[in-house]
Amino acid sequence: YFKELKEIKPDGLIIADGKEVDANFLTKLKEEDIASMSICQPTSQIAKSYGEKGKKGVLIVTTKANKDADDLLYFIDGKIASKKNVQKLSPEKIASMVCNMKERAIFIETK
Repeated sequence: YFKELKEIKPDGLIIADGKEVDANFLTKLKEEDIASMSICQPTSQIAKSYGEKGKKGVLIVTTKANKDADDLLYFIDGKIASKKNVQKLSPEKIASMVCNMKERAIFIETK
């Protein structure tokens, strides 16, 4: 599966260990370094959160070097955020929070 993915060079957004990377990242990545990979269809909440960048879908890669890190994605007001940014957020400022465990993401809207 991974070898085929490297050959077709996906044209959707690629997120590796929480950071946006280009398709060349996959050519450098070794299969044994991958902890997990998820494909989010263009209609998924995660892809929609990336707006124009996510319109062709999102490939999420977690490497073994980052496997002990929190593997959830966080979004504040539709933008990717770090866990630290979420922890700094005052509870009084949160209007809503949605946990989508299928997509391994937490979506927060502020007041």
